[in-house]
Parts: sequence; C-alpha cells; structure tokens
Amino acid sequence: MQVQLAEMIRKFRREKNLTQEQLAEAMGVTVGAVSKWESAASTPDVSVIMELADFFCTSVDVLLGYRQQSGSLADTLKNLSRLRKAKEYEEGKKEAQKAVKRFPNNFDAVFQSASLLQVAGLEQNDPAASRRAEELYNRALELFGQNTDPDISQVSIRNSIACIAIVLGEMDRGIELLKQNNVEGLNNARIGQTLAQIPERRKEADIYLGKGLLDTLASLVMLCNGYVNFAEGAEGEDEEELSAVRELTLSVCRLFDEIKRPGTVSVLDKFQTAMLIGNAVLAEKQGLCGEADAYLGRAHSLAGLYDASPEPGMENIRLLRPGVLKTASSYDDFGQSAREGAEKMLRENVKEYPRLLKVWEGYCDEKE
Repeated sequence: MQVQLAEMIRKFRREKNLTQEQLAEAMGVTVGAVSKWESAASTPDVSVIMELADFFCTSVDVLLGYRQQSGSLADTLKNLSRLRKAKEYEEGKKEAQKAVKRFPNNFDAVFQSASLLQVAGLEQNDPAASRRAEELYNRALELFGQNTDPDISQVSIRNSIACIAIVLGEMDRGIELLKQNNVEGLNNARIGQTLAQIPERRKEADIYLGKGLLDTLASLVMLCNGYVNFAEGAEGEDEEELSAVRELTLSVCRLFDEIKRPGTVSVLDKFQTAMLIGNAVLAEKQGLCGEADAYLGRAHSLAGLYDASPEPGMENIRLLRPGVLKTASSYDDFGQSAREGAEKMLRENVKEYPRLLKVWEGYCDEKE
C-alpha cells in the first residue's frame, strides 16, 4: 500500500491555480497548516481529509494517493523483479517480506525475494538483508522441486549463498561453499579472487586464478567465433554490428599478444589465426577489401610461426604457474596445423567470398 497525501494535496491545489493562502482560507486553517500538509510534516484529521476531497471534487482514496498492490502471485513476482532492477531497495525489502508471508511455500516468491535481498544487502551494506537472503535461499532449496526456470539450479542457489557468506566477511565458509559447487570450474575465478584477499591463503589462490584465466581465454575464443558466425549469417548488413564484432575480436587478439611470453610461440597464435580469418570474412561482407587482406596477412604470418614450432601446451602464457600447467591442455577442431585450419575456414566460405581464398593462396605462394 502506498499513501501520497502530501503530494496529492499539492497537485490538486496547483491544478485549481490556488495559493497555499487561498486553500488555507477555504479550509479555515492557517497557511502554516497547509504548508505542513504539503511537506508531509503533519497530516490533516480525517474530517479535514474528507472536506479536502469534497473541495477538490475527488474521492478520499484518490486524494490519499492510495494504491493497493495486487495480491496475485504473478503481480507479486513482477513487482519484486521491477524493484530489484530499479534498485528501489527500501520498498523492495518491504515487498519481499510481504511476498514471503503471502506465499511462504512458493519457490518463485521465495527465490525472487532472496535475490532482491541479496543485492540490497550487497549494495547497501546491510548484513540483516544478507542474512535474510541466505535464509530464503535455503528455503528455496527445500522448495526446488517447484522450479521451472532452466537458468536456476541448486548449484546456482548454493553459489549465491557462498557469495553472501563472503559479503558478510565469512570468507572461509564462502570459499568452502564455492569449492563444493565448483562444477566444471565454474567458480575458479571467484575462489581465486577471494583467496587472494586472505594473506595466509594467497599461495592457494594461485592455482584457482590460473585455472580461471584458462577458462576465460577459452570463453573469449568461443565468444568471438560465435559472434563472427552470428554476424556473418545474419540477413542484411548492420555495419555498426559487424564493426563491433571485428573490434571485439581485435581486442581479444591484442590481449593474447600481451599475455603471451615475448618472443615465444603459443597455442594462442593458433587461436588468433582462426579469429582473424573470421574478421576477414566480416570485412569482406562489408566491402572492406583492404582490411580483409590485412587480416589475412596477419593470420598467415601467425599460422606460419605456429606451424614452424607448434606449441599446443600453455607453457608460454604468462601468469600461469607450474601447478596449473601440470593439468592444463588445449584441444580444438581448427585443424592439425594453423594453416590447415585457416584454409578450411576459407573454403567453407568460398561460395560467398571467393576472393579471400585467392588472396590467401597468393600469400602462401609468396612464402614458398
């Protein structure tokens, strides 16, 4: 429920083009009384509220600005989501409390309330909200059989509880929860980040940070390739989108150059070859032949360096320590050699972009 009497008195007075003095005279009160009503410093008696409603030709409900929130589950969930996204945490905490009282045995209501309280606790440094969020997440786990959202899993809920523990300063508990739910290395980076904040556990952080780095590098390659394929296959030509994808790929290539040990060959060179071929395809689609040729030239140079001394391992990537390198390995379907993979990509696109393969073959002929 929301009551906005002060705002509504001011609104109706202005709509009638009245000054506070004129309204005070009409109601038989002092100007100071009207001023306090409109600043919410005081509230008129019920009888005066009724007189005001009659004077403004409206109902008491309208004058109060009363708005009853819908009690339906769907509207409750929508409101919780809205308040969380709008960061209206004070109202959100009240609505979460109401939602849990109304629907204590509904997974969605409990989970959404926990999510709102979690971010409120984090952004407002409110330990009480954080602890209540953890309680509700545990309740959501009990009700998990009702869940129909594929993006929510028991692992994701437990990881949220772990994050709450860390926010509350219970670092060791949070780390152990993250480790217990580190499915396929999902939490490597977060575990490493948290361990690095604890002086006596910083050495332990190293292996998790290294694994997290490898996870990130692999994800970046997949993201770039995915965006290239999506943009190349899209109908029409959105120049801004195509350029953004090419810039993303170039940014990742620059990162790979920075993270590789100077003067060495790395599997990152092979990955760059693939990404640059993708950029050449996009540039050709945009009619930027000069840029497409430059991408092909850079890809050809990297492929030659890699194939001359192939290094499928991760030894030449900086920041990776021996403990990580013992278990690190690289697999791809690009091809046994970087050059073979590049030619495969170009042949797959030869129907739409025949010029690219000819340019590539020209670079190869120059080197032979």
